[in-house]
Amino acid sequence: SDDATSLQRVQHKIPMLSLSKVLEDAGLIKWWGGIQGKLPNKPNFTCEPKFDGSALSITYRDGVLVQAVTRGDGQKGQDVTANVLTIRNVPLRLQAPYPRPLEVRGEVVMLKSELAEYNRNAPKNGVNSIKNPRNGASGAISHKDSRKAATKPMTFYAYGYGVVEGSEHYSDGTQEYCMTDFRKECQRMGIPTFPIFETTRTLDGVRKVYDRLVGERETSDVEWDGMVIKANHPKMRAKLGNSRTSPRWAVAYKFPPEMVRSTIKGITLQVGSSGRLGIVAEIEPVDILGVTVRRATLHNPDFMSEKNLGIGSRVVVTRGGDVIPKIVRSIGDPAEPYDDSHFDNCPS
Repeated sequence: SDDATSLQRVQHKIPMLSLSKVLEDAGLIKWWGGIQGKLPNKPNFTCEPKFDGSALSITYRDGVLVQAVTRGDGQKGQDVTANVLTIRNVPLRLQAPYPRPLEVRGEVVMLKSELAEYNRNAPKNGVNSIKNPRNGASGAISHKDSRKAATKPMTFYAYGYGVVEGSEHYSDGTQEYCMTDFRKECQRMGIPTFPIFETTRTLDGVRKVYDRLVGERETSDVEWDGMVIKANHPKMRAKLGNSRTSPRWAVAYKFPPEMVRSTIKGITLQVGSSGRLGIVAEIEPVDILGVTVRRATLHNPDFMSEKNLGIGSRVVVTRGGDVIPKIVRSIGDPAEPYDDSHFDNCPS
């Protein structure tokens, strides 16, 4: 098999756009208020988890799985059909009747329990352990060898669709599904969907589902990092349309980042890919959402002074957007003042 970097690139017939994101209630209110005036009174919205995995498009023709493509840059993705054929819960053939063709879109994830078992057996199986579900799913679905991909614990959940033609199951005579109808059809055809899925017509209803997902995040066997809110009806989605990069009829409401405590053990300078000088804290290793964090950005001397940071400082650390490690604040005074005079000189 070819390396993942040389997998065949495939053009999406309908772009797989990314979702715009809001990080707090004020952002949700702004998004909600911005679309309400363009829609009929009390339109229906769906709420479901935002999975922390790898987005995927699966195409069925005459009920048979014929192609699977990663999201890629949204316009083109990698053909990973051979790897998707190894995912246990992905049906190779649909229950009739079915659209011809049907493009299902969803997320490849790794269940926490299956990942833990994989890692327990990794030493005796002579393979490396997988650090976290997100990186594991992304790496497994684009693996260069489908036989090795088959050994990875991948699971797929459908949450939307792309190209749909020739179905007798449209809503209101349109050529599109309501999201609620799409889920029902997936379940009838044998396509896996995630059990948490709610509909609401109010902002308070959205908040209730969000609070539920925040509360169930740690105990869920699937990693999620927020909630996706979508306009349910296809006419609503058509009316709101898309921007160049994201649909206006959907938004990802991200969870607050997990925060943990650590200690700054050292401070170093580094030159980033853009050529800019950065200050990095070497911290006591901590686990944040399954990732071991040993370094976090300190931005610049002004940031360090404002936050009262130095070697020996007890600090609160998070991962911005659950990705980039950063220090939020210090806890008490630094154990020793930090001499920042050498910031004036670039490292060689």
